[in-house]
Amino acid sequence: MIDYLLEYIYPPRCIFCNQMIEFNKPRIICQQCLKMIIPMNNKSEAEFKKDISVFLYNEIVSHAIYKFKYGKHDEMSVDFAKLMFRCLRETWDFENNKIDILIPVPMYKKKERKRGFNQATLLANQLSLLSKIETDATILKRIKNTQPQSGLTGPERHENLIDAFSVKENKKIVDKNIMLIDDIYTTGSTIMACSDVLLVNGAHHIFSFTLARTDYQNK
Repeated sequence: MIDYLLEYIYPPRCIFCNQMIEFNKPRIICQQCLKMIIPMNNKSEAEFKKDISVFLYNEIVSHAIYKFKYGKHDEMSVDFAKLMFRCLRETWDFENNKIDILIPVPMYKKKERKRGFNQATLLANQLSLLSKIETDATILKRIKNTQPQSGLTGPERHENLIDAFSVKENKKIVDKNIMLIDDIYTTGSTIMACSDVLLVNGAHHIFSFTLARTDYQNK
């Protein structure tokens, strides 16, 4: 009853366009935006993909993620995580690919303090609450203040991240299956750099889960 009254007083709004969603309808995305977002095909008969994303990174998704990261709208992580959890339940092969720990891709501390939060950590924390999978933002550290990846070519992105990450308390990850959490997957350079250092420190398998994936490979 309380939830019903709250929804009546504060009707839900679409996470993409901020328009009110019709009362007593499924939350998070309005019907208009639902027509414009493109879900990623994370699973096929041919293979199980270890790097999954919820959406293709198009204009409407880009606008929402930008608002989340740079508009001080950390509360958007709650609804984004619900969408990620729904995607995970529908596509992930838990029987053959157990996930032991969720680890957010870290930001350099100075940049994180300036922004006020790490969006990957917020997503990981919310996803952990929904999935009951442990999350730990203290294991993986960004120790190099790299330049922004946007605008760099694939090789430049890889070079930019050399020695950018380190692992603290590697005993926590020995023989563990880890899922890295981030907002956008472009070339995979960041995920690969994080994966390499985690594997060197004893992790068993590394998977990744992002809100959106760009069409970089087809450009």
